[in-house]
Amino acid sequence: MKSVPDYRFDDLRAFHDTFTLRNWIEPGEMMRYAFLNTPEFMPHAVIDRDGPISSLREEPRDDLATTQVRTPLGEMTLDAYVERGPVNGVVILHR
Repeated sequence: MKSVPDYRFDDLRAFHDTFTLRNWIEPGEMMRYAFLNTPEFMPHAVIDRDGPISSLREEPRDDLATTQVRTPLGEMTLDAYVERGPVNGVVILHR
């Protein structure tokens, strides 16, 4: 699994200096940092939930890592794409 990099101050300054609503979702380190630290870039508010939390049943499947997927990098296994592509996380919901 990829880890979150330790960013240098110069990297953070560059992210803030070049951030726009058009470029913040372009693959790369700025996108990763912006998603992990969105309140630094956009107005936000904490909205309290009303009612109980709905639980999702967890049924991890080891075979998903070897599933072939179509990606902008070509066809490859999901595991290979997560390692090579501009992927920060994956959630798969079934049924």
